[in-house]
Amino acid sequence: AADLIRPSSVMSVADDTDLPNDNSVCTDDSCKSGVPDFQPIPIPDDANPCTDDLCDPVAGIQHVNRPDGAACGDCSVCALGSCYDTCSPQGLSCFGGACE
Repeated sequence: AADLIRPSSVMSVADDTDLPNDNSVCTDDSCKSGVPDFQPIPIPDDANPCTDDLCDPVAGIQHVNRPDGAACGDCSVCALGSCYDTCSPQGLSCFGGACE
């Protein structure tokens, strides 16, 4: 996961006025009782087992391809960001995690 940028010192500001900014698009910047509060934003899951869902402080939310060959299920591997069955091309079926 990406590191979040944090301010180097605590600022004193009124609630939700003159909001502090930690310069990260991955946080929701606010103030609570005059103290800056930088809460991580939710990162949406793209439901693709072949991507890692993360937030870059500058670029924002990203769905980065996992390495080709990474497991994405029983008898399946990732290739170019998609999950592929390794048994079917061989005319086999997957049983207990093995092609038979």
